[in-house]
Amino acid sequence: MRICLLVPSICGMRGDVRSMVNLAGELAERHEVEILSVRRHRERPFFPISSKVRLSWVVDDRPGVRHLLPRGQVHTEVALWRRLRALRTDAVISTRPGLSVQVARHVPRETMRVAREWGRPSPPGPITKFYPRLDAVVASTERGRQDWDHLLHGGADVRLIPDAL
Repeated sequence: MRICLLVPSICGMRGDVRSMVNLAGELAERHEVEILSVRRHRERPFFPISSKVRLSWVVDDRPGVRHLLPRGQVHTEVALWRRLRALRTDAVISTRPGLSVQVARHVPRETMRVAREWGRPSPPGPITKFYPRLDAVVASTERGRQDWDHLLHGGADVRLIPDAL
């Protein structure tokens, strides 16, 4: 099985990044795993990544890297949409609501699409519109699962899986 884990920046030292790195390492024992980082702003990731996990990024923001388009939000979003539409993987697991909305909108429908949420739901506009397109939403606490389930009114399958840290 081919699995893609989508994170904002693999160079960050946040808990959600650490959890996804741990998950990738474990899944890579049995599957083909890629961590797709939206941004790259350092030479190496903050956390060590298993050599069995492939690492790629959408936008390389390291100093000295030249771009055809000016840097900025629009450049990043267009690059992300193109990358997500071109994904040829069996499953995508995304972190953070902003990325999960983009996965729901742009990843091919034959791909399993999962949102991994650590916090409480953000303002509901795009979430209530696009999350029902996801195959599942996974919360890390029972309270989070209840909050997401309440917000989505049964529009998406909301499950509980405690944090992998």
